[in-house]
Amino acid sequence: MAATLFKLPKVIVFDTNAALESGAKANFYITGTSTRQNTYTDKALTTPHDNPVVADANGVFAPIYLDDTLNYKVDITDALDASLSGYPVDDLASLSSLVVDLASTANAKGASLIGIEDTATNFISTDVEAALAEIYTDIASTDNALGASLMGLEDTAAGFTATTVEAALAEIGPITTGSFTATWTTGFTTTPTSNMIWTRFGNWVMLIAQTTLTATSDAATLSTAAGDMTAAIRPLGETFHVVPVKDNGSWQFGMIELDNNGQITIHADAAGSGGFTSSGDKGFRSNSHFIYRVA
Repeated sequence: MAATLFKLPKVIVFDTNAALESGAKANFYITGTSTRQNTYTDKALTTPHDNPVVADANGVFAPIYLDDTLNYKVDITDALDASLSGYPVDDLASLSSLVVDLASTANAKGASLIGIEDTATNFISTDVEAALAEIYTDIASTDNALGASLMGLEDTAAGFTATTVEAALAEIGPITTGSFTATWTTGFTTTPTSNMIWTRFGNWVMLIAQTTLTATSDAATLSTAAGDMTAAIRPLGETFHVVPVKDNGSWQFGMIELDNNGQITIHADAAGSGGFTSSGDKGFRSNSHFIYRVA
């Protein structure tokens, strides 16, 4: 068992010598009853006090230890058994009861019992639970200087100049999506098309070929018309991306070139110089994707 040193829970009237009432008595009971309950002379709870515990001639009590597993009612009286002002006090909680209350999720318990010292006056609230509610409300808010503006950013890679989540999102920029149809006007015996979808996040674009392109070719170079790509996602300059391509019916690694004039070109080699044979099926696979910067 654990023990708590008893302290008088309310102010007692002192005599002119600033001592407790001479011969005062401390009576301890089971909470809500008149059944006496033991207190102890030692922290190990091995030696019970007399009950009542009687103060000495100067009105001073010996140390009184309470059983932490119990709750008490206490009545402080004078030597003639008259209760002093403010007594008895019922349901004097033990330390274990306090621990249970602090761990409770019930209303008016838990963090509601813990006060805050708010010298910077950051909160209207005076307890932890109400202060947490204020924080939640502020973080969920869309008002200026609230919400994500309150969330700091740990940017160990130094990818942002921003120090808050909201400012970092502003640096990334808006996320937009779209699609366009690429019309292959050069190199194929027909004029095939392929559907391209894109997502732009800030200054970066991810472009995905949504359909497989395969058609008969009679040329070494395959490309779309200039301007096929949506203007908002054209790269700063030429960009090259290694992807599987088909040449004369066989798959191999080649390159897709994206140009800032909005043209897409397929190359059969890594040098970006065309390289296709002048016959057979050509193309690239669906889900080929390309990530590049636009500004």
